Amino acid sequence: AKLFLRGVKAAATHFFPPPSLMKLLAHITYHISLPQPKDKAASPQREPGNGAALWLHHGLRKTDIVWREHIFEAVVATIVEMECNYDMFDAIHTVVNMNGRSVYSRRVRDLVPRLRLRRVRLEVQETPDKENRYGLAWQHRAHMRAKLMLFDWFLYTEDDTWVPASAMRQQVAKEHEFA
Repeated sequence: AKLFLRGVKAAATHFFPPPSLMKLLAHITYHISLPQPKDKAASPQREPGNGAALWLHHGLRKTDIVWREHIFEAVVATIVEMECNYDMFDAIHTVVNMNGRSVYSRRVRDLVPRLRLRRVRLEVQETPDKENRYGLAWQHRAHMRAKLMLFDWFLYTEDDTWVPASAMRQQVAKEHEFA
């Protein structure tokens, strides 16, 4: 995960708002590997372009429902951690960047009423595979650049990475060393 500290706003004014007034913009890249019609090869296949093996340990594949559910639960855990334990931020805008429309994009949207999110404002951005085949992990850049003056902290992470509140607290506590 990459953490971007404050931005131009804080550097230009040398004023750091108290922790209870800080705002976080977070992006989670969530890539769904859906089974292909001829997904029955006996050997590990590679994803086009990056060479990543589709096989995981113990014969599990990224296209298996067990893996996809595991990753969905990891995204849910990240959002719950932000809602419940990122108390150093008054407001958190979390954007989940997904590759195309799937049942998982609807499930992520359905988290808002299910989890009763108050601090986290959740948004799902879907990018069709054909439009941005290999750049899903770059989708946050333009959005964060456009919001640079509106947020104090910026977080980019991926679907299989969890950033605990203790790590965020440490970053906030050490901000004066980075400024």
